[in-house]
Amino acid sequence: MTTLPIGNVPTWDVADRLSKALRESGVGVGEMADYLGVSRNTVGNYPSGRTNPDRATVIAWALRTGVAFAWLSGRSNPGDTPPDSRTCVQGSRPSQLHLVAA
Repeated sequence: MTTLPIGNVPTWDVADRLSKALRESGVGVGEMADYLGVSRNTVGNYPSGRTNPDRATVIAWALRTGVAFAWLSGRSNPGDTPPDSRTCVQGSRPSQLHLVAA
């Protein structure tokens, strides 16, 4: 059994964030696969960490789930203010999705 020192905080990688975005948005693997035009297996490989998505896929994932691209791509930490509000995707559901203009 491996023990972690007290105070150690695991980091979230892109795979963790993709999984969390799907879960929080209520978008299913099949729905995301249809949206991206790829197989369910391909979508399942991203949150598992078996395959790394390209930038265009992460952008589309952010748009479909309503999650900020900066967070989803690992460029900001949970709770951070997005570095550039012009590229921030707001809203937790795709029906609420809109881009903020500066």
